[in-house]
Amino acid sequence: MKKLGRRITVAVAACGYSVAASVLLPVLAQSPATEAMAPTIKVQTAQVSTIPSTASIVVHALAGLPTDQLANGTQLDSIDLPKVDGISFTLYRVNDIDLTTQSGWDAASKIKLTDLYVDGKPTSRVTKVDTKKTDGGSVKFDNLTPSLYLVVQELNGAEAVVRSQPFLVAAPQTNPTGDGWLQDVHVYPKHQALSEPVKTAVDPDTTQPGFSVGENVRYRVATKIPEITPNTKFEGFTVADKLPAELGEPDIEKIKVTRGGTPITSPDVSVQTYKVGERTVLSVQLTGAALNTLDQYKNEELVVEFEAPVAKQPENGQLDNQAWVLPTNPTDKWDPEEDGDAALRGTPSSHVNSKYGQITIEKSFDGSTPGADRTATFQLHRCEEDGSLVKSDAPISLGGKQEFVTDQDGKAVLSGIHLGTLQLESNVMKYTDAWAGKGTEFCLVETATASGYELLPKPVIVKLEANQSTNVLVDQKVKIANKKKNAGFELPLTGGSGRIAITIGIVGLLVALASYVLSRRKDNL
Repeated sequence: MKKLGRRITVAVAACGYSVAASVLLPVLAQSPATEAMAPTIKVQTAQVSTIPSTASIVVHALAGLPTDQLANGTQLDSIDLPKVDGISFTLYRVNDIDLTTQSGWDAASKIKLTDLYVDGKPTSRVTKVDTKKTDGGSVKFDNLTPSLYLVVQELNGAEAVVRSQPFLVAAPQTNPTGDGWLQDVHVYPKHQALSEPVKTAVDPDTTQPGFSVGENVRYRVATKIPEITPNTKFEGFTVADKLPAELGEPDIEKIKVTRGGTPITSPDVSVQTYKVGERTVLSVQLTGAALNTLDQYKNEELVVEFEAPVAKQPENGQLDNQAWVLPTNPTDKWDPEEDGDAALRGTPSSHVNSKYGQITIEKSFDGSTPGADRTATFQLHRCEEDGSLVKSDAPISLGGKQEFVTDQDGKAVLSGIHLGTLQLESNVMKYTDAWAGKGTEFCLVETATASGYELLPKPVIVKLEANQSTNVLVDQKVKIANKKKNAGFELPLTGGSGRIAITIGIVGLLVALASYVLSRRKDNL
């Protein structure tokens, strides 16, 4: 009897190309029963005796949108997409499937993915072969016995990509021309990489410009929902922010999540905070219906907004921050900034860099040294170049204070002054002055001084500026000297000279009267 071969398409449920592994099913005769094994069966003549004794599977990791291009088991050199390194794949051999026999092909055609992989774990029907990471965009499993294999992408990828679904590959399989065997089988599960999220900082209130120490800063993290293969779901979706140590705990009550402008509320949002070293991580995860339907909102914008207080001034004057987006579920107390092979890495957002400055007052008193009983009090204002204060504006608050008193050494440090922020705007990093439209300078106004000294006659202008290139704390030292009252001259007491003259006159009269009385007594004796 003439030997015939039958080609079966084993569908690959991957997040990407519609990958198909075409395998040869040798049979002795065709029958309605074998025809019904799969709707994609194609009859192809081949010699069973030519099947290789070993095979290999090459898994390619490419980042991009799903396409309709059909893989056929050969290497596709025409695909021009970014290669992803460091993604781990585990290969499992399906038990009791020997593709060197007719019965093995029959059994392979009846296998279901749900028999082999349940609730994110392989079942007892498969045996692990190996786990490898992509290098140069691919990973090769070689010296395989002819069988059916399960390929599973692990979670600890080096880049944040939507994880491909587990899929089946037969190795070896018939080559595309149908006249021989394909010993090296190439598969292309597509990985939809996230576009870079955009993070920005805004002033949450109008009390005073910017977000100096003692005020809240509001951060906004925006990311596009990636397109994934139809009929697949996101396993999870997480937006996390590892806050700088200079920020306090975020206000959980003020967190807002929107999808395409529509608010998403509890119970479809899970929020938690936890410590990683000295820093707080804020994690916002989609759950429930919001997660289950997320695939329906491809390319729409998902936005997370939250507020946190600026607790202290950064030592280098730079409050630098970014967020991470992970299209899956994070590990417990996930550190989005962690490096290393075991790290589960999200896609980092653009940076937000807020710049800070401080003013150091060095006070002196003409003719005397500063002391605990010789201090001065100052307010900080915005003013114009000529020193005139911006009208209707209250004194600037720093750390909840509007007045700053010099110490016994004559010093006062006004720290944590927000100067401006460098962030992404319209795809360009742009620096924005926090005080734009509120005068051009900072001014110190003395409101109280030591006894015996004059108040400063006008505000002291202080140049405190930053720009896009500023990468240090902007620190201005201002030396201020107070003069004695009336330039050191004593003021005459009002009417004082007349009173002294009268007093002298009265005393003189009393002396003269006493002399007269004494002389009269002598005459009468």
